[in-house]
Order: sequence, then C-alpha cells, then structure tokens
Amino acid sequence: MSSAQPADPVSPNNPLTPVPSPPGDLPEAEELTPELLEDEAQRNDNWIRGAVILLAFLLGCTEIGETQTLVHVKTGQYLLSHGVLPPRVDVFSYTAEGRPWVNLSWLFDLVLAGVFAIGGAIGLTIFKAILSATAFGFLVNINLRGVSTWWSSVVAGLALLVCHSQFNALPEVVTLLGLALVFWTIQRWLNNPATTTLWLLPVIFAVWANLDPRAFLGLLFLLLYAAGEAIGSWTGHASISTNDHRRHLGIAVASSFAAMLINPFGWHAWISALSLYRVEYPALRQIYTSVGSFAELQYRPITDMAFWRGAGHAAIAWLVVLSSALVSLILNFRRLDWGHTFLFLGTLTVAAASAHELPATAVVLTVIAALNAEAWYRSCFRQTYSVATSEIFFSRGGRALTVLSLFGLAGLAISGRLPMPFNARIGVGWIPPLKSAIDSLKEELADSFDDRPYTFRLQQGDLLIWIGRKVFIDHRLPVYAGTGEDDLIGIHDRTRRALRRKSASDPESGNRETWLETFRRFQLTQAVVPLGGAAPDYPQMLDLLASRDFQLNRIGSSAAIFYRNDPTNADLKAYLAAHPLNFITQAFRTPPEGKEKDLGTFQRDWPAATGAYEAVLVKQRTITPPSVREAQHYQMLLEEASGGRLSLAPDVACAFAHLVIRKANEGLNQNPNVAAAYRMLGTAYFYLGMLENGIATPSGGVSPDTRRYMQSALAYQSSLVLQPDQPLLHLRLGELYARNGKADLAVRHLEAAREGFNKPIVADDEDVQRIVEQIDRMLERPRRTVENVAAELDKSQGKSDAPPVAAQAQFAYSNGCVLKALELATAAPIDFESLPGQVFKAQLLIEAGRPWDADPILERVKNVLGKQPGLDWRSIAALLSLGRGDQSQAIDLWSTEYTNARFQQLLTLAETMPLVVRPELWPTYQTQQVVGAFDRYPHQVADIRFQIALSYLEGGRSDEATRTLKAILEESPETRLRPLIRFYLAQVTGKVVDIEPPSNRIPIEADMFAPENPEK
Repeated sequence: MSSAQPADPVSPNNPLTPVPSPPGDLPEAEELTPELLEDEAQRNDNWIRGAVILLAFLLGCTEIGETQTLVHVKTGQYLLSHGVLPPRVDVFSYTAEGRPWVNLSWLFDLVLAGVFAIGGAIGLTIFKAILSATAFGFLVNINLRGVSTWWSSVVAGLALLVCHSQFNALPEVVTLLGLALVFWTIQRWLNNPATTTLWLLPVIFAVWANLDPRAFLGLLFLLLYAAGEAIGSWTGHASISTNDHRRHLGIAVASSFAAMLINPFGWHAWISALSLYRVEYPALRQIYTSVGSFAELQYRPITDMAFWRGAGHAAIAWLVVLSSALVSLILNFRRLDWGHTFLFLGTLTVAAASAHELPATAVVLTVIAALNAEAWYRSCFRQTYSVATSEIFFSRGGRALTVLSLFGLAGLAISGRLPMPFNARIGVGWIPPLKSAIDSLKEELADSFDDRPYTFRLQQGDLLIWIGRKVFIDHRLPVYAGTGEDDLIGIHDRTRRALRRKSASDPESGNRETWLETFRRFQLTQAVVPLGGAAPDYPQMLDLLASRDFQLNRIGSSAAIFYRNDPTNADLKAYLAAHPLNFITQAFRTPPEGKEKDLGTFQRDWPAATGAYEAVLVKQRTITPPSVREAQHYQMLLEEASGGRLSLAPDVACAFAHLVIRKANEGLNQNPNVAAAYRMLGTAYFYLGMLENGIATPSGGVSPDTRRYMQSALAYQSSLVLQPDQPLLHLRLGELYARNGKADLAVRHLEAAREGFNKPIVADDEDVQRIVEQIDRMLERPRRTVENVAAELDKSQGKSDAPPVAAQAQFAYSNGCVLKALELATAAPIDFESLPGQVFKAQLLIEAGRPWDADPILERVKNVLGKQPGLDWRSIAALLSLGRGDQSQAIDLWSTEYTNARFQQLLTLAETMPLVVRPELWPTYQTQQVVGAFDRYPHQVADIRFQIALSYLEGGRSDEATRTLKAILEESPETRLRPLIRFYLAQVTGKVVDIEPPSNRIPIEADMFAPENPEK
C-alpha cells in the first residue's frame, strides 16, 4: 500500500478543500433522485402499515359489553379449578344439566380466565386489542415481493371498518387472526417456496381448533384455495409454478385437516359448521325478530333485505372491500389466479349464509384485493420511480391522504362518533351498563327463594352464570338444542310467549297450560323480567302484573322479580309472606341508606348545555346511573296508570311518584347531566300535582299547585337544556304552561313542538299528524291571550299618562305573559332596581327557563335582607333550591319564613294593645285585627310548614315529615290542607286521621241517645 502523505486540509491549493459557506446560509438541499424517492416511498409505506396496526389496536381497545365474554371467563375459571380439561356435560344450567357440551373454545376460555385473573376486565381489553393488532399486522404484510404495499394498507384500513365489531374478548376474534395468519403463511411460502414456512399451517390449525369453533372457516378457505390452484395447474393460470410445490401444498392442507382432530372433542371440530348454521344462527334469528342494531342483524343472511335496511357503516365498508376484490380480479384477468377466484366465490357463499361472517370474509377479500392489484400493477406499470412532478405529487400526496384518513378514522373512534356495538367507547374494562347490570342483578337475587329463575333473554342467562346462578338458557345454544321435549330452545320460546297476555297476532300467547307445564317440569317459582339495557321488557312486566298467577316481589334497575302464586307450595307462601313488596312502605316508611342517606342535602349544579367541543369533536355519552333506570320503571307504571291502561290506587300512585323523585334525584346527584332523569322528575311532579288536586278539591281543601307547577317546569327546562331539539319535551312544557295560564310560554313551546313534529322524517306518520292537530287546537287560546295583552300594552305606548314599566310588567305577568314581562324588565332595568323588583325579575327568569340567571339575583337579596321579615322572597328561593335537588336549603328558607310569619302574627296582636291604639278605636280595631290574625296567619303558617313536610318526604326523611305534618294539625287544625295532610300521614304512619276538623265534629255524650223516660 502507498504511504503517501495526505494533503494539507487547509491549503488553498488543495482542490479537495471545502469552500466554507457564507455565515447564516443553510446547506444546499440534496437533489431529489428516483432512488431517494423510492426510499422515501418505502419508508412511508412502512409507516402506513404501522398506522393500520396501531389503528387496529386502538379499535380493539374498547370497553367490553358482550355478556358472552362473562360466560367464557367463568368457563375458564371452572376449568382451572376442575382439572383444566373441558367437562363433557353442561355444568351451568338446571335445564340441560348432564347434557353433552362440546366446548371447542375451551383453550380460549382458559387463556381468558388467566388474563382476567391477572388484569381483570382491563386485562381483557388489552388482550383483545393485542389480538386485533396482531391479526392486522399479519394482514398488511401479505404482499408480493418488490411491489409497493400502499394499496394493501388502504384495503386493510377499509377492512378495519368491517372487522372492528368483532374486536372483542370472544373466540371470533381468533378467526380474524387465524385467517390472516393462514394467508400470510401461504404468501410467505409463495414468495420463497424453498422455505419450510408452509408447515406452519398444521400447527396453526391444531391450536385454532382448540380456541374457536369457527376454525372450519380457515380450513374451508384453505381447501378452496388449494382446489383453485389444482384447476389453475390444468389451465395454466396457477400461482404455484411446480408440481412439487403443489404437492407440498396438498400435504400441508391434508395435515391441517388432520391437525384439527387434536382437541378433546375430536371430529366435532370438522362439523362445527352444522351446529353453527343449523342450530345457533337460526335460533338467534328467531330470538332477534325485530330489526334493530347491527349486532342483532348480523345473524341474518346478506340476502335478507331487513339486514340492509338496518345495516350501518360496517356493511357499506364490506361492499367497498368486496368491490375492490372484484375489480382487482377483473383487472388481473390475464393472470387469473383460480385460487383467488375460488376464495372470492367462497366469501360470497359464507356471507350469504350469515352476515356474522362479514368480518372473516373481509379478511379474505382484503388478501384477494391486495395481491391481485399488486400483480396487475407489477405487470402493467414500470416499477421504477420518476422525479416528474405528477408522480411526486401522486406518491407523496396520496400517501399523505391515506395517513390523514387513518388519523380521521382514529379521531372518529376516540370521539365516539364511530358506531360500535353496545355503544362502547375507546377505553378499558366493562362498559358501564354491563357493570351496572352485574351489580344490580346480584343484589336483586341475593335473597331469592331458590336458584332456578326463569329468564326471558339470553343475556340474562349469561349474567346469571357470572354471578354463580344456575340458568334456564344462555348463549351456549347448541347445549340446549334438541327435538321434541329435548328442544329447550323451543320450550323456552313457547314459555316466553305463553307468559304474555292473549294476542290475536300470536296464537301461542296467553297459553296458561304451556308455561305451567314448563314451570312444573323444572320446578320453577320465579320469572325475572329484564328491565336493563336500551329496551326494557315493559310489555312482559305489565302482562305479569295483570296476571293472577304471579306476584311482583321486587323492582330493581335491571330486572323485575315475579313469583308464582302457587297455593300448593307452602314454603313459597311463607317466603312471600316474609318478603312482602309494599311500595308505600318503600317510598314513605323506609329511610334511605348508604349513598342515599343524605339525599336531601345535595346542591347539584344546573345542567350544562352541550358546548362546541362536545358538539363538534366529541360525541357526548350520558351514563345513566342505576337509580335513574329504576326511576324509569316507576315512571312507566305512572304513565300506564295515567293513560288508563293500569289501575293504581291513589296511595300506590303517589308512592310511585315519590320513588321516581327519590331515585331520579339520587342519580342526578351523581351526574347532573342526565336528561332522562329531569324528564322523569317533571312527569312525577306533574302527576303529583294532579293527584293532590284530586285529593284536596272534593273535600274543600287546597293543594300546593304553585310548588308542583314550578318543580315540574324546572325539571322539564333542565331536560330541555340537555336536549333542546326534543319536540316531546317542548310539548310537555307547553301543556304545563297552558294548564297554569302562562300563555306566551305555552305558545313558545307548543310552536317548537309543532315544528319538531313537522320535520319531513316524521311528518308523514299518522300518529304524528294527530299530535300536530292537537297542538294546533291547544295553541288557539294562548295565542289570543298573547295578542290581547300585546294590544293593551300598545294602547298605552307614547301616552303621557302611561303606567310605569314595572306596572306594565305586572299587568303582562298577571295576564299570563311571562316572556313579555321579562322583556319589559330587561329593557328597563332601572325600574326593577328595588328589592321587590329584583325578586319579581328572579321569578320571571325562573318561569322563563333561566333559573341559573335568577340565582345571583336572589343571592343579592339574601345578602341585603338576611333573615329579616317583610319581603317574601324565600318561597321563590326555596322553589329554586328544589330545582337543584337541595331540599335541605329549601327547608331552611321555609323555616325562616315560618318563624317570620309567626312573629308577624304576634306583632299584629301586639299592635292592638290598649296602650298602643287610641282608646276610642281600641275595641273595634282590636277585634278586627285579632280576627284577621287568627283567620289569616294560621293558614299561612300551615301552608309554609306543609311545604317543609313535602320537602322532608322528597328527601327521604320520613320521621321529620311525620312530626311536621302532625304539628300542623295541632297548630292549625282548621287548615285547608287537612285532606292532603291526612293523606300523607296515612302513607307515612299507616294511621288515618279524621277528615273533619274539630269545629265540625258534634260532641256525643254517653246518654245523648238514651230515652227520655227510661221507665216507659
């Protein structure tokens, strides 16, 4: 080697010496070459594939709402505690006990139980997210060598929209992973046939057959591909070039077929398709008879139009993937791959059998679309890159658009705008309704008579297995399949229909002998009606309530428990006698416990309207607390009673209304933004107002009309803040205002209701049209009132002797125009600066639906007046407190008002003393004042104390309510509220007070009716 000295690096004569750049200049950009553009494209393709995998992980990282997951975890726990291997017979039901149970997913159950033991429900979420990401990791790597993977990532991204509905903790997610792994193995072998990759197939199927009963799908598609390749070898259109390689594929397929026998149930792995398509799916189609969500429609074939009428984005995405596969096959027709053609036809056949397999077929279609498009592109276009502007724009712009689309899809998922089964969201653990159903059902059945309940839905059976109860039926439908008396699925369906009231549309409904036979055969005593979820089974509940054969024992947030009235079962009779259901006791004589104990002391915030962030970016999801669900059940009974479809005694109806109030307020104290809870409160207060009027009026008494009107209005207004576009809410508010003479408020809400019902989407409905006609009739009277008041006010405008603005506002308010009065008060604030003016303005704001604006006004009045008597502002403030569920503050305000009223009574009497009044006026003046004091103030203080008693009742403080009601009668026995006090005392104490006040009673002496001359 030469030992020449290196040149001086700083010598000006050295030609290799770099010329320094001027200070502040950036180095020159490297010239873009085809090689650099190709490297950039490959890097971007890798990033896109990674983005698809991350998106699959994200879509898999969702809350768990499938009750079947509970059964699989419970099964795995049973296996871990009973020798690992699956039992041969059923162990979870009392109907199929001892029957064969072919559990081909036993290994998946074991894994799931292990994951749950380590990480709980959070661990299950992460586990299914990893499985989902792994499946799509293999899928996006199924490519031809030397071709861009961009298109395959695009198609895989579309397939995500189809498959994410099965990114769950169920064996079906293994099907997605298994199919992707099978075709990745085949393509890897095709890219390099010299490797032994193909021999992974038997191993895959040996494991798959123990994880998922749908392993037959992988074997089916593998057989179709091998058959297509065999035909392709005859026609010269085969992907496999040599007979040796085709023979290797045949051996691998045969080995995979045999490997499926390596499971505890042997050949059942081959014929699991018969159980699936002949038993399970038909039964599920029968159970899910109504067209509903995609989760319910997925068991229908895609040839069923009902599926397409109810299908969503997943079905549309599947059509796009299907079209992409078909177009790629057509484009690649000259290089036709018979294996892919057979796969395409196979996906259509499988999808036609059941839409549940759309995600599985989407994986296969993605493989077809990607490989055929890549083959067509490789043969028809040069595989070198160019620095032409159009190609740079296509390469960079297209890939950037792909990434943005994937990010957009991720944004939709995170924001909750991508529909998911069970309304799940990105998150971990159980979905809140499922967690609530588990807890509530466990509580509702904690002290049941026996452990053999009859359930109406499969989900109930899954929940019962989870809490350790025996079941009639659950989602393991093949266990219950059979013929004749062994067909437990059919028996369950006939019994369910027989427990309904007789209906002409269903010949098997109302058949007493049918359900009696089932109850006797399986020794059943109780029926658990499902009340949880989005569709509570209220019709079934009402049918059993109307039946003399059943007795309601309990209503919870997720179920209503009915026991059979069986006179021959002495033990059951003793149990029912020891566990009576008394709604009056529950509502009025049972103090709240636990979190409900201080129910009346909460001061929750006013509901917050949906902001721009929630409206545009994040779809708001309201989690309904269990107590609100329970309130919903009582409200349903109230509405049935008010519609004449259910007969309820006044005391029971009142108990239901108070239970609605208690449970709804409990839920709102947990979450003040539950629109349904406010709606229930509005209905309950409205119903109570009518009920109290009905009790008080026939006896010459009065009812707290103002209280019930304001409570109902505040509740409906709060609900309207959260759901401003609900026409039914506007209609109820309009009816309420019209009933209470608030004309312009009635017009505002009735017109909003009319506009909502007249939208094109519902305007053609006959029932809606009848509602619109009813609204038009209701609008006539308040419109005339508003027009008359406006005309009267216009007459005084511009006149020198026009009344002050405050007087005009009082005139408008007294004639039912609250909004007009508020408009005047807002336009002339100076006229309302006085304390009475401020109180009046606060009242207007409350009635107009702006109670949060009235809060600071009343707070200023309170700071000025404190506890001083005089201006009556506390009643308004107390009603405002009730709107926030703060009964304690309302009680404090009314208690102060009561003290002031008593003081005012004493002050009035003191002013009539001889030394105060001139002697010549004293006898007459004193008599007038004393009579007035004893006539007016007792009624006033009784009214105030009755408001306090009602607040105690609504807060669940029955003892204080009882003491207050009794004190009213002792202090003011002649009160006009006596009928209502008598009614509520009977509810709280169970004792009846005399309806007649003492002044109306005739004293009866012992000898009053004795004969005048006993000797005659």
